[in-house]
Amino acid sequence: MAGHGRPESQEYKAFCSRSMHGTCRTVGWGELASKAAARWLVARLILGLITTIGNTPCVISKGEPTASLTRRPGPYFASHSMQRSVSGGLDNRQRETTGQTQAGGGDDDGGGDGDGEMNASAGFHLAVQDAPDIAGYYSRIFQNSVGNGPYDPPAADEVQIAVRATGLCGSDLHYYHHGRNGSFVLRQPLVLGHESVGEVVAVGSSADSFRIGDRVALEVGLPCRKCLHCRLGRYNICRSLRFRSSAAVFPHLDGTLMDVTNHPVAMCHRLPASISDVQGALLEPLAVCLHAINRSNPPTAEDVALAKSVAAANGGAAPDSETAVLIFGAGAIGLLLASALAVTQHFTTIVLADVNQARLDIASSLPFGCIKTCALDPPSSTATSTQEEDQAAKDLAAALLRRFSFSHGFSRVFECTGAPACVRAGIYASSAGGVVVQIGMGGPSLPSIPLSASALREVDLIGVFRYNGRCYPAAIELASSPVFGQVADKVATHTVELGEEDGQKAFRLAASDRDDDGKAVVKVVVISGEGVAS
Repeated sequence: MAGHGRPESQEYKAFCSRSMHGTCRTVGWGELASKAAARWLVARLILGLITTIGNTPCVISKGEPTASLTRRPGPYFASHSMQRSVSGGLDNRQRETTGQTQAGGGDDDGGGDGDGEMNASAGFHLAVQDAPDIAGYYSRIFQNSVGNGPYDPPAADEVQIAVRATGLCGSDLHYYHHGRNGSFVLRQPLVLGHESVGEVVAVGSSADSFRIGDRVALEVGLPCRKCLHCRLGRYNICRSLRFRSSAAVFPHLDGTLMDVTNHPVAMCHRLPASISDVQGALLEPLAVCLHAINRSNPPTAEDVALAKSVAAANGGAAPDSETAVLIFGAGAIGLLLASALAVTQHFTTIVLADVNQARLDIASSLPFGCIKTCALDPPSSTATSTQEEDQAAKDLAAALLRRFSFSHGFSRVFECTGAPACVRAGIYASSAGGVVVQIGMGGPSLPSIPLSASALREVDLIGVFRYNGRCYPAAIELASSPVFGQVADKVATHTVELGEEDGQKAFRLAASDRDDDGKAVVKVVVISGEGVAS
């Protein structure tokens, strides 16, 4: 069972054994009395076990690093769709809602950040009978969620953290509004949030690398650390990985939208004073971006110099495609990705394409002259065949290349929306020998992909899922640079105080293109405790 302080020790088992013998002696050694006493004790133990399970947010298999979660999330942090499905006048055990999401939404943090348009009408499939007492469990979360301290102190290898800031991700929005994120469907109430920073308020007995008062960023993936992927540094694809706030694995592991939470020391990163709480809440999506850049095998300075010399020798006035990047989606991931590329790589042109002009205006205001923008028309729904969809993708790619005078295509294409039209167009817009990096998660399935256009021109299709163990330190180093403060101010457009009413407001706001005053919404950061906006 998960949760420290639960009766699991050898001492407890010995106590149970002593209690059994003592009870039998009290009633005598007669067979009838012995059986009756044994049955009574077993019933009491089962009742206690049920109570323990009811108060435990999840079950974690033995031997893997765990997060002994505190129980102070507000009801606004659990999935709104799950709340609708387990409350109300219907028989909760028989209720079942079905539906299907459309591509273009967010990811499981991993892929992207929900840079594509959210489908507000998308449904989900949730069979409540899979968790028989889920309504009662959910009710207990609400009753005990606000104002209670943590049930458990940190384990020996954990620190207890007062969460100060948490960014809302596209995956959080999908779980909250639709009960699913791509192919990951909620099967129990889930506390959301995974882009968090906080302050250490207690340390475990062996957590000597941190002190009370340290500010830390939480890396919320908990791998096995034993498999080949983990040993190779690719823990993000560990088959035993548990990720807080994700429904990828059941039982789910609650997220970090809490006042206080316990977290393994190995997955905490000390923050320098130069990174504010809000900037720290952007480290997790920034780590996704850095992982995507690494996966794209970016050209070296020598490669770029060679491309420029070849273009000059051939009379090319515009930069050759080897120095150009296309990014579909100008949400938080797209903006952070463009900024990271501008700072760390050698590309001369970085194009951000989106249907949302307000987000493109933010992209244009970033402090990098190499970033350009291109407004896209919303995808047409008139295509009735695969051939028509394919032709529309070719037309979109051709229009992008004409706009920026690239006759050979973009060296790197980063797809951050998951929208089928952008996935297809990205392949056609790439140069021969180029790379298409798929960050956006999209829907459970994609109708068609022009694989021949990829194979015949050796365009590499690269998938990206979250980040590996080398990305967080690199993200902290990048975020410590003075220019990142300017980027963070552009990306983190809104902050909301922690609280039930404001928490609901935060999710509504994060799902909107603009706030009530007409300001564009990109990233909403929830501030709690003594967290500060800047």
